Amino acid sequence: MAMYEDIINMGYCNSYDRINYENAKSEYEDALSKQTELKNNVWNLFDEMQEIIGNGKEFVGYKVYHKYRMKYNDGETNMAADVFIINKEVTKVIAEYDNDTYKGIQMGIEMLLNKTFQ
Repeated sequence: MAMYEDIINMGYCNSYDRINYENAKSEYEDALSKQTELKNNVWNLFDEMQEIIGNGKEFVGYKVYHKYRMKYNDGETNMAADVFIINKEVTKVIAEYDNDTYKGIQMGIEMLLNKTFQ
């Protein structure tokens, strides 16, 4: 952006270029402020999560790992795995995740506990 500011300040462009520059600059500044706001929101959420997690581990239920095989109509076989979180009384499924999503959640929690999030 600085290079274009120099060109405009030196008078090497017409009014059409100057208007385009001003529009692009305002769009850039809007996007930058939205990015900053989103970053702040994410950090606030991480702080809240660290506070919740840091209060101690509490038993909330059981983790059930279910691996299964399925056959498609064309005869192709596929393997998949899901993780279910079940309440303490083993009466209700609290959450269901595919294996990859669950691994991502675990990594995020470990990062929060270890405070290694950049």
